[in-house]
Amino acid sequence: MPPSLELARQRGAVAMVDVIDLPPREAAGQYSPHQQAYAGLPALHLDRDQGARLRTLLAQGPVDATLVLDATHRPTTTDYLVAELPAAGGFRARS
Repeated sequence: MPPSLELARQRGAVAMVDVIDLPPREAAGQYSPHQQAYAGLPALHLDRDQGARLRTLLAQGPVDATLVLDATHRPTTTDYLVAELPAAGGFRARS
């Protein structure tokens, strides 16, 4: 389940940093959670290498950081399909 941008904003967050389990090359340009409405909270994804570095720094104690995210927000829609495929035991309907 993706992190809730709205919940983070309600709890006082001014930005969100999310670590995705992808190598740098595959993580470049990723945007998610595209299923959520824009909550007025900028979000930045780090690849697994950058995430490991951040976790190492955080393990050493509090960290002061400045998040700079240059981006534009354009209202848009994203089409996607969710399906459940039948398993070896047969198809099971989902409501």
